[in-house]
Amino acid sequence: MKNFSKIIFSFLSFFIFSSLLSLPVSAAVLSAGENLLVNENILDDAYFVAGSADIKGDIFGDLYIAGGNVVITGNIQEDLVVAGGKVNVVGNVGGDVRVLGGQVSIFGNVGDDLVALGGQIDVGKNSVVGGSLISTAGLVTVDGEIKEDLRGVIGTLMLNGKIDRDVDIVVQDNIAVSYTAKVAGNFSYSSLVESKIPNNIVAGKIKFNKSENKENFGEKTRDIVMDKIFSYISALVILALLCAFFKNYLVKAAEFAKQNIFKSMGIGVIALISCFIGGIILVFTMVGIPLGMIAFVAGLILLYFGKIFAAVWLGGYIGKFAENKKINEFTLFLWSALGLLFYYIVGIIPFAGWLFDAGAGLIGIGTAVYMKAEYLKILKSKKLI
Repeated sequence: MKNFSKIIFSFLSFFIFSSLLSLPVSAAVLSAGENLLVNENILDDAYFVAGSADIKGDIFGDLYIAGGNVVITGNIQEDLVVAGGKVNVVGNVGGDVRVLGGQVSIFGNVGDDLVALGGQIDVGKNSVVGGSLISTAGLVTVDGEIKEDLRGVIGTLMLNGKIDRDVDIVVQDNIAVSYTAKVAGNFSYSSLVESKIPNNIVAGKIKFNKSENKENFGEKTRDIVMDKIFSYISALVILALLCAFFKNYLVKAAEFAKQNIFKSMGIGVIALISCFIGGIILVFTMVGIPLGMIAFVAGLILLYFGKIFAAVWLGGYIGKFAENKKINEFTLFLWSALGLLFYYIVGIIPFAGWLFDAGAGLIGIGTAVYMKAEYLKILKSKKLI
């Protein structure tokens, strides 16, 4: 419990905490530290949380990592999921890259899609992205090659490299396309003003759609990124407290959700309908206004805690801790924190990510309601209520 108080303090201090755990590299690796240096190769998946992380070894599985400053010079054989203030990926990634960060630089090759939400996203001159680049950012610079499409909502686009298929973007400020750039397909963009695109750059058609949105997109994008980061940190604090004081409760919740996915989702739907639709009905009866307001508040609380329990459910798949009564508080927290990171980063993906987050949130809500009902049953059987 003493170490756990350090964890809570550390996340309140933006990912700065003392080294607490390090597992052998012969299997999946779970590690945390204020300053984390990984020199050796890892033969399986790796999960890291750090104030500052420097990954020099090769990872022969997936890498999940969160930190204030993240530098990855080793190669990742499968997927990379990362959240950080400043992220530099120098090594090659065999699968997808999903990243949330203030400043993100990709200097290595990416085997499949690059999905990035951040203030500034840079794809280096010698980098090749094997799939599409999907981004929401204040500034996106592409000096390398994108094998498929470039899509997203962007403040400023600086295109100096090559897009092998289509460009389909919404731009607020400016598009700067150099004479070295090449777009093999169509170039479709929405913006307040039409941009000058040099001749012979786009092989297909150029389509401009005038946007009527007059908001400052750069500021809006930064607000979105900061909101995501602070929301993640705030949720981590709540998660830390729950892991510290209700460890067994969360383990049972993860076990229930894994075995009853559709039941949990159904309970979640019913719970939200009861809170919000029921609240509206109560408000219209006039005499039921106080109860209606309570129902609305209960619904909002469920929406927030839904993602916390969804994180525990997802962490149960990553760490396989369901039914493991011997798991300690910190290990439970770290697996669940990675589940929460996955929840946030997948949510960046348009449509599919939003649907996943909605479904996972409903499962989390249903699990929370079910566990609360079971707890009340136990208290009632013991005549404590």
